[in-house]
Amino acid sequence: MVDFISNESYRFLKTNPDLSDIIYLTLSGSHAYGTSLPNSDIDLRGVLIEQPKYIYGLQTFEQFEDLPTDTVIFGLKKFIKLCTNSNPNALELLGTDQSSIIKITEKGELLRNNSGLFLSKMAIQSFGNYATAQLRRLQNALCHDSYTESEKSKHLSDTLNLQLAHFRGTYTEFKNG
Repeated sequence: MVDFISNESYRFLKTNPDLSDIIYLTLSGSHAYGTSLPNSDIDLRGVLIEQPKYIYGLQTFEQFEDLPTDTVIFGLKKFIKLCTNSNPNALELLGTDQSSIIKITEKGELLRNNSGLFLSKMAIQSFGNYATAQLRRLQNALCHDSYTESEKSKHLSDTLNLQLAHFRGTYTEFKNG
């Protein structure tokens, strides 16, 4: 499975100077979950230590993305922020199976071995919101493709009521203007 890295499509991993200090690189998506099919794409995620020019603030670097290969490599600063905010997409990288890891350095091991430091009660809301969003995406797709007109109307009504409840809970009501 790791052989794909030597493919010309992934040459940027060796030639892009911003990617010179990757500390952790792992499979993500269906290959990491063990649900891949022969035609499944490969999702590659990682973390790197930013170069001094980015750390000093002379330039900015949050993440590198290569869309053709579905590769995303986060700068350590952004990755830590995502993890401390209980971002499910970031936290999942620290728990991938050992067989999914493409590259890991001593610093990457340190990050992975201390994943528990990022867990907090914030994860309840963060993961709950993530699950709800995924469910809504599925419902929207089903609504678009296969719901009857009455089911579509109910779905639309439920969606609007959820949004109104969210709006009321998020924003303060001002009396008298």
